[in-house]
Amino acid sequence: MKRTILWLLVLLILFPLALTGAERRESEEIVLTAMVRDYSLNYDTPWYTAAEKFSEKYPHVRIEFEGLPYNDQREKVLITVGAERGPDIVMVDCIWLGEFASNNILIDLTSRISAVPGLRDDYIESFQQSSKWNGIEYGLWLWTDVRMLSYNKDLFRAAGLDPNKPPATWAELREYAKKLTNPATGVWGYAFPAFSTDHTADRWYPFLYMAGGQILSDDYTRAAFNSEAGVQALQLLVDLMRNDKVSPTDLLGISESDVSNGFFTEKYAMQIKVGEFWADFRDKGGLTFDEYKNKIGVAPLPVPPGGSIATGSGGWLAAITRDSKHPDLAFEYITMVVETYNMTEFLIKQGAIPTRKSMLALEDRFLSAVPYFNVAAEVLPHTQFRPPIPEYSQISSEIVFAIQSALTGRAAPKAALDLAAQRVNAILDQRKW
Repeated sequence: MKRTILWLLVLLILFPLALTGAERRESEEIVLTAMVRDYSLNYDTPWYTAAEKFSEKYPHVRIEFEGLPYNDQREKVLITVGAERGPDIVMVDCIWLGEFASNNILIDLTSRISAVPGLRDDYIESFQQSSKWNGIEYGLWLWTDVRMLSYNKDLFRAAGLDPNKPPATWAELREYAKKLTNPATGVWGYAFPAFSTDHTADRWYPFLYMAGGQILSDDYTRAAFNSEAGVQALQLLVDLMRNDKVSPTDLLGISESDVSNGFFTEKYAMQIKVGEFWADFRDKGGLTFDEYKNKIGVAPLPVPPGGSIATGSGGWLAAITRDSKHPDLAFEYITMVVETYNMTEFLIKQGAIPTRKSMLALEDRFLSAVPYFNVAAEVLPHTQFRPPIPEYSQISSEIVFAIQSALTGRAAPKAALDLAAQRVNAILDQRKW
């Protein structure tokens, strides 16, 4: 009896202490850190709005953000995770995915994504697949962009062209560009990036895709861009610049932003563009929505004989690093970030393109910020991506050199691409993934 009473007294003493310990653990603050692009913290950012909702469910969890410029963010992620002091959550450019995944910077999210009903199925298939490296899903897409043809309707009218019928084929692109080129007024028919940056390769890829080609083999181990499709795609640029003389040679020496400025000032009648020019003509040109639509047109890129509609995309994913001590909480948070109700207003203000079907269905709302959103939505299912491998920047440099060699007449398109392919294969032979 005395022993029973003694045990009861012990329990009465220990139970409050145990309860206090449990309450203390529950009330201890957890900090989740997120390293993201600086501009993504603007406006009513989806990072903040999701954090507010998350804190309602988990009052003891706080989320801290660090916004960085493009190159700084990539380098800091690699450095901090390498030192085991990385953030929980990170924004990942789609071309960084292979580098981050193959270096174990990111954790496998496949089972977590599978456990969220409707999440995977709501993404456009090509984007859902592009979140994988070696069959493993590493992130959730946030937003994207798309390459399209922009053209000046006023210049079309002046050249006797129907402003509501942009070129639909490569032959029409050349024909229209000839009619639009006017040395007397300084107008060139078509412009594309040709400077020594990835923009040059990136804007060439859609023509490669639509001719049936690809940049690398499916397993990313060999060059594939020097195919017949690649030769045709590069020959098109050579024809425009050297044979038809509708694209100026000074494109080889100016930046992508200068090409866009040239379109804005009516130096170029047509241009391949990431997105569209609404913000420029609204903010710098003072045009209303209707005035812009009357002046500027946007269309899918023209296709070659026997080819099919194609374009290219870039964009961002949300992922979780191996340093996260709370990966389940981090994943629950990023699922809130990418929800349609949370993301839509931010994308509208940014003029960005969503990757989820539920947001694409909100066309009427997006048209206020992206006047040709319907065109972007039309081509988005046909988009393709640059290889998400660590060696991509080196590969891009070789492709750009090949494009410039052909444009300057130093080499024929086939020879230029073959040489680039040899160099790219040598790079890939040294890969460590």
